[in-house]
Amino acid sequence: MGNDMGTALEHVLPQNPQSGWDSFTDEEAESLAYRLGNMTLMQASVNRDLGNAAYAAKRAAYEQSGFAITRQIAQDCAEWTPERVAARQVRMASQATSVWRIAQLA
Repeated sequence: MGNDMGTALEHVLPQNPQSGWDSFTDEEAESLAYRLGNMTLMQASVNRDLGNAAYAAKRAAYEQSGFAITRQIAQDCAEWTPERVAARQVRMASQATSVWRIAQLA
C-alpha cells in the first residue's frame, strides 16, 4: 500500500457514497464521482480514514490539508453539490489551458 506519507487521489463525493450525500441523486453520484472537479489530493493515511464520510467530516480534514488545492475546497465550499463539482471542473480546465498553452497550427 505504500507509507502513510504518500499522496492519494481523494474523491470528494465518494465512489460509493453512503449517508450524508443527499444533495446528489444516484445518477448524479454515478456520473460525477470520477470527474476531475470531484478529485483532489490528500495524504494517503487521511484519505483512508475519511473513506465514505459525509462532506462535513471531509471538509474539516480538508481545512488541515498540506495541499493548497484541497484547503481551497474547504474554504470555498460550505457544502458539496453537483453544481460545485461542475464549477470546480470549469475552473480547473481554465487553469489548465492557461498553464499548458498549445500553439495553434497555422
